[in-house]
Amino acid sequence: MESELKIIFKKYCNCKGIISKKKLVKILKIILETDIDELDLEFIIKKSEIQTNFNFQNFIKIYENILMYKNLLGSLKFLANDNKTINAKELINKLTNYGNPLTIEEAEELIELADIDNNNEINYTDFIQKISIYI
Repeated sequence: MESELKIIFKKYCNCKGIISKKKLVKILKIILETDIDELDLEFIIKKSEIQTNFNFQNFIKIYENILMYKNLLGSLKFLANDNKTINAKELINKLTNYGNPLTIEEAEELIELADIDNNNEINYTDFIQKISIYI
């Protein structure tokens, strides 16, 4: 898979092996077959601890983080109860302890976006829709 990614990356990089954020978005749209824009990508770049140097190694790190967050979303299904809700504390625990974890503040920010009625029970479907812009 990495060789396929390298081929796609080389189509868009400059002579120094660097791509712009705009081209990074374009590559990710092609590979992931999903709609993502520069604003959506900011969260992932921040979590990848990359400033602005989008070389191939940094591209791979961002790509792996996107896949990890997609896997996280899949695992959240198992936290949902029969009402398809997830307890906020359980969700914060999962978000702050999975793969490249979010900080407690980041997790609480996502919970705040999704907990529309402030009852500490998050509707799984609503949560996925709210945070899908971040992955």
